[in-house]
Amino acid sequence: MLIILCITAICAATIMFFSRRLLRYLWLLQRDEYSRRQFGKGLMENNVYDRKGSLIATMAALAIELTREQLVVSSIISILAAIALVYLGFWESDPRLSESVKLDETDRSRKIYHLSLSFYSIGLIIAIVSTRALVTHDDIACYWLIAIIAIQSSPVWLMLASSL
Repeated sequence: MLIILCITAICAATIMFFSRRLLRYLWLLQRDEYSRRQFGKGLMENNVYDRKGSLIATMAALAIELTREQLVVSSIISILAAIALVYLGFWESDPRLSESVKLDETDRSRKIYHLSLSFYSIGLIIAIVSTRALVTHDDIACYWLIAIIAIQSSPVWLMLASSL
């Protein structure tokens, strides 16, 4: 039961974190006039990748690996890391409110936002359910590793949604 609680917390926190981080990426895409090529090029040139969210997930995975035999301690670490990830997402400034050139909430931007959030959520859930089916032992750390990959793939989901 603790494993399922941890997996649910990791999945929900990662999706909530993405829902806020997606606004920042959408703001960048909108500044590039919805040009996926320009957006991707800008990310590569400026080495834009998520450091803070990935650091939380990495630290959680490492701490859980160090306390591997203690399921209760690993569960507490996961819950605290999930809370930290959600807090980080909502702590950052909202580009709809705080930027000098604000994120313009057009029909197009709303559709891209919702579509990429849907793709991301479905992809993450499929990855976690597949891992749960394949992993024979209860290794919570591997779910945090999936969260790292999901966090780093955030711009890809936005570019996929904007191409449709």
